[in-house]
Amino acid sequence: DSCREYQLNCLRQLGLKPKHYLADIGCGPLQGGVAFINYLDQSKYYGIDKNPDKLDEAYRIVRTNGLSKKNPNLILSDTFGYKELNKEVFDFFWISQVFYYFTKKYIIELLKMVLKHSHKDSVIYGDIIGPEHYENKTHEHGWILHTIDSLDEICRPMGFTVQSCGRIADYGYPKRLALAQNILVKISYK
Repeated sequence: DSCREYQLNCLRQLGLKPKHYLADIGCGPLQGGVAFINYLDQSKYYGIDKNPDKLDEAYRIVRTNGLSKKNPNLILSDTFGYKELNKEVFDFFWISQVFYYFTKKYIIELLKMVLKHSHKDSVIYGDIIGPEHYENKTHEHGWILHTIDSLDEICRPMGFTVQSCGRIADYGYPKRLALAQNILVKISYK
């Protein structure tokens, strides 16, 4: 529950309003999605994932939590929705605890989707492994250890800029968890 509330509270602090359209990339079984669906106006939530089992669980969670009336959009896609989304335009793109699975190639594919489905004020928020995290020393999980600079190097040629927004713990992520040291990043148009 605390991780779910963190996601909603974080985006609310960063300007998310019920009227906004949100694309939740790598939504999985709606850890943050339930809170987003409850908060956003009807049909404003789009959860996108490439794992059909996780989306099946997401549909079950929508039903069991009585969220069907909010008409959330759940999309199975291995292109971040590039092929599946029609003319939808999003105000916010949320990529919570997913960036460290993305190679440069996948970040570029993500940005292509964002270019197609955004407006000049749209923003992407996500997090990267923080410099104090043990993964930087152990490489236990084999995650990709992006930095603000390395992300900016990928994003800048596509018309975006990257900036740090501080640690996710500062936005309510449970401090007892190792990922609390992750850095929240904002990717926006230059």
